[in-house]
Amino acid sequence: MTRPNGERFSLSCTPPATLADLNERYPGARIEPEPEPQGGEPDPQDAAIIGAWLDAIGETDPATRAEILSRAAVNPDARATYFRAAVAAGAATWEPPEPIAPGAPNGLHVSSQ
Repeated sequence: MTRPNGERFSLSCTPPATLADLNERYPGARIEPEPEPQGGEPDPQDAAIIGAWLDAIGETDPATRAEILSRAAVNPDARATYFRAAVAAGAATWEPPEPIAPGAPNGLHVSSQ
């Protein structure tokens, strides 16, 4: 998003906002969607932890699981969100370092169930 004064920033809305909502909130701003990052393969340890969380919440759809794992491979914020969800679901324990880089030791471990 670019404000009329040239200030640029990214915005994420939850729940999703319509273009009309954003135009009302940011009059005169130029609004362009950011490209979705191309997915990839997550680090095996990351995949195990996220997979344990998906198992814990009963997510079995292969396409959904693949999309989540792909997003985790390229988006550090999504990866951290999934890690927190794994901890909250009891699927992992976590003592996070900062920042969490793909494939870096992340302090997460699959919980014994």
